[in-house]
Amino acid sequence: MTKNTGKEYEKFVKTIQETILNLPNSDLLPTKRMTVELNKIINGREFDLYWEFEFGGITYRNVIECKDYTSKISVEKIDAFLGKTRDIPDLRLIYATKTGYQSGAIERAVQYNISLLKVRECNDEDFIAEDGTLLIRHLEIKMIMIMIPSPRITSFSLFTDGSWLKSQPNLNQEKINNRIKESSFNEDMFFNDKITNKQYSLLDLQNSLKEISPNIEYIKMGTYSKKFKNCFVECKSDNFKFKIKGFDLTYEYSRKLVETNLNIDLTNQVFGIIYNQITGKKQIIFNNKEVKDLN
Repeated sequence: MTKNTGKEYEKFVKTIQETILNLPNSDLLPTKRMTVELNKIINGREFDLYWEFEFGGITYRNVIECKDYTSKISVEKIDAFLGKTRDIPDLRLIYATKTGYQSGAIERAVQYNISLLKVRECNDEDFIAEDGTLLIRHLEIKMIMIMIPSPRITSFSLFTDGSWLKSQPNLNQEKINNRIKESSFNEDMFFNDKITNKQYSLLDLQNSLKEISPNIEYIKMGTYSKKFKNCFVECKSDNFKFKIKGFDLTYEYSRKLVETNLNIDLTNQVFGIIYNQITGKKQIIFNNKEVKDLN
């Protein structure tokens, strides 16, 4: 079994303390990001955590004694902390543990103005109100979204202008059919309506079906037809073109229901809890460095 050296707890408390010290609305108003030092040596003695800052021309020095114990801190531990720092002037003394403090330790800390912190990870007691009411810990969210894709053209028929075609000695319906098959109405081929002076591809037409076809949102299959007075199908790459009278098309269009289940365990969102035994102030620190007061 690996021995608990307390080092991981020191790092945990360091992260909690740095997060609070560097809040944008911190009362300390630091001029730069504050860093908490691990294992600081002062007058030949090692302190678990240390940080200092200057405010109003005065330097404030702070030390935290971290104890990862399974039992509450006794008055003897507070006395030992006082003895360790007695000949080091102007130190702000802070104690941190997971389990809390015995009554004698609290009295001694109040007497010598030592801050007593209970710093720990989130546990079951954080989801019980003072009156015993169980608070929400897990959220299960069921979301049903309606996906409305664009209509998809499934068949398409062009009606060549026969009178115009007869006037084209080098063009016939077979050549037109082969050219359509070759291009498959890709980006190279488009409609050129001479009356409205509008040009659009088959893809543009497909994307506009929701606007031009009535009641499209209520049906899965539909048809759409259009007639022209003066419209050409043209190919940009080789100037191939032919005149049409109109077209018929069929399309598929359906709404899809997409169901998503979202499970949120609030304990996984919390990095740690810090409670001041003297003032009663309790704060929750989230993984994203957000801090929320709980009282």
